[in-house]
Parts: sequence; C-alpha cells; structure tokens
Amino acid sequence: LLLASTEASDRQRLLASGGLRSGLDIAKTVAMGAAAAGFALPFIRAVHAEGQEGVQKTIQQVRTVFTACMALTGSNSLEQFRQNKVWYESVFQQDIKEFSRSIHGNPGTA
Repeated sequence: LLLASTEASDRQRLLASGGLRSGLDIAKTVAMGAAAAGFALPFIRAVHAEGQEGVQKTIQQVRTVFTACMALTGSNSLEQFRQNKVWYESVFQQDIKEFSRSIHGNPGTA
C-alpha cells in the first residue's frame, strides 16, 4: 500500500480490502494512503453470533478505535490524519524496493 500510494496519480484512488479486521487496520491503511478501507468478516461473525446487536457493537468498536487513532495522532479531520507520517520497520525497506522493481521493471531504482 505504501508503494502504491506513492505511485498513484492524483486521479487514482486506492481502496484497501482483504485482511483488515479492526479499526486499527482501517486507520493504518488510511494513514498509508488509501482513500477508503473496508472489511466484511468481522460483521459476518458478529451477525452470526449476536445478530443485529452484534453488528451494531462491531460498528461502534471500529468507530471507537479509529477515533482513538485520530486523537492519538492529534488529528481533528481525515485530511489531517492522512498527512501524518507513517512509520514502518526499516527491515521492510529492501522488500519494498524489490517489490517496486518487480512491478515497474526498474532494476536500478526504487
């Protein structure tokens, strides 16, 4: 997602899905450049376990965690939140460069 967000033009919008399970996952993808993020599995589990009430609880949990992430970064809006710097382990830098090369075919750059 980090690579894709740096390669995307102003007209392209990134949508994140797959493997997301919580408000923290949503916050991370938005902070890394996704225009939107979504998931279904937590809602499927919630409706199976507790019906409509379970889905409402899940929505509230996601909202609470995402709002906490915004507050912890000092963000009052999504725009401010998106402008935060995203930190990632330096051990992944080489993986990101190699992935970039494999996609773009630029063996000397990343």
